[in-house]
Amino acid sequence: MLKTKLLFPTIMLVCTLSNTIASVFIDVPIDELIRSSDLIIKGKVKSKYSQTESMIVEVGVKTGDKITTHKVDTRIPVTTYIIDSDEIIHGQHIKKEVVVKMQGGCGEDGLCLDDSSNYYYQVSDDVVIFLKYDHENNIYISTAEGFTAFKLSKNQYLYREGEFAYTDKNSPLLRKETNATVISIKDLKIKVKELFPQNRPKSGLNQVA
Repeated sequence: MLKTKLLFPTIMLVCTLSNTIASVFIDVPIDELIRSSDLIIKGKVKSKYSQTESMIVEVGVKTGDKITTHKVDTRIPVTTYIIDSDEIIHGQHIKKEVVVKMQGGCGEDGLCLDDSSNYYYQVSDDVVIFLKYDHENNIYISTAEGFTAFKLSKNQYLYREGEFAYTDKNSPLLRKETNATVISIKDLKIKVKELFPQNRPKSGLNQVA
């Protein structure tokens, strides 16, 4: 059976095991993830819903050892998260509410789409998410899908919920981690200031688009 996989360059690999596709993430340093993001916000999930939407997507088709990519305009199930941001850590956004789209979920026609690289925020979750602006669809998406969609612990540490498989850039060896802590919110802010000293993040309502 032919399967397609949305690709994030240098962050995600595609592994075909029998009839399934699993996401294996290259363990990219947090600095690179920050540089790859247009917006980083801290906030709480206000609401979420899924429906079928029109979207231009880039798909990769694996044939033997070769992966080819192309863009298609299609209708697919999409999950929308409305995040009530209380702090913009990097980038600019004019509104307090940030709308984030993720490919996956169930449409009103009963069609469902799921992927092992997706993330599953729930209403009232405290989160920190790294975002890229998708100019073709005019939406914000997670910079590297579930890899950059963090939850925030009570002691203010970013962690990836669930089990993730990692590989290093120069090694085929895999490791798995569950609910892995990545960085504290304090240290994340320090890194952002070091990488973008000209930026002075403010509250979401005071940002200029």
